[in-house]
Amino acid sequence: MMVALDYVPPLCNPSGEIFCARISREGGGCLKTSAVYYRDNRCRKATVVDKDEKALISLCGYVSFGHELFFAKQENETRKIYFNYYR
Repeated sequence: MMVALDYVPPLCNPSGEIFCARISREGGGCLKTSAVYYRDNRCRKATVVDKDEKALISLCGYVSFGHELFFAKQENETRKIYFNYYR
């Protein structure tokens, strides 16, 4: 999974539980918080809880291209999605 996250993040879309368990140093438990996979101190893939755009920006510096509309849609209030970042 980590090789896919390093080079082609959109190809890796595991369940939230699996993503959290694999990237978390504690072995899981990030389903109720934002989760970010970093490579070379840069965001590669992230997910945020409760459409917290400010949390994503504070973690990664910006919202990845194409995902701005996710935050604009009211029906996405409780939906959790992945944000992919490229080099």
